[in-house]
Amino acid sequence: MTSVKEIEKEISSLPARSLEKVLDFVLFIKNEEKTDTEYLSSIKGMKESIISASKEPLDESASLESIGWK
Repeated sequence: MTSVKEIEKEISSLPARSLEKVLDFVLFIKNEEKTDTEYLSSIKGMKESIISASKEPLDESASLESIGWK
C-alpha cells in the first residue's frame, strides 16, 4: 500500500472532530517545507522592507552593538 493510500485510509477512519487536527498538522508540515525566501515573502510588507533596506548605504545602517546584538 502506498503512503498516500495508507494516509487516506487512516484519515477516513477518524472521527470528524479529529479532522481539524489533521489539517492543522498538514499545514504545519507544508510550512516547514517553505524556504526562508518563501517564508519571508509571505509576511506582509517584508519584501518591501528588505528591498528598501538593501538600498540603504551601509555607513547609515545601525551597528549590531546599537541594537543590542553584540
